[in-house]
Amino acid sequence: MWECPSSGGVSNLAHLTSPRHLRVDPDAWLTPLDQKVYLRHVGRDGCVDVDLATYYLGPQMAGWSVLFQVEAQSRQFAVWHQDQVVKLLPIKGLVGQEMALDDYLQYILQEALAAPRRASARRSRKVRQPPLWGEGA
Repeated sequence: MWECPSSGGVSNLAHLTSPRHLRVDPDAWLTPLDQKVYLRHVGRDGCVDVDLATYYLGPQMAGWSVLFQVEAQSRQFAVWHQDQVVKLLPIKGLVGQEMALDDYLQYILQEALAAPRRASARRSRKVRQPPLWGEGA
């Protein structure tokens, strides 16, 4: 309980901190990764896996080693090869807006339930590349 000096009484602020009023930015994880660079290998199909997403770079880049640099403000990857940016790619999987806490909790529950299916699909690919965050980051 909090004493409100202007009213001379006690005011209950519970309604202001209720989960219904809380907002969450599901893309906030991106900011601490700004400007970080990650080495990736372009597959024979011209694609690169970054965590749960596949990015197409083109067959002319097959076999190359490239750097993916996080550009948090523009929400994209700058793809570097031999000291130059060869492509800018929007980061996949971003929500793009704040969410109510209840909606966010539902969203992460759905993501968690889908994770085993995604993991088994990824295991079938031959090249394993380390994740951007977590182990090996």
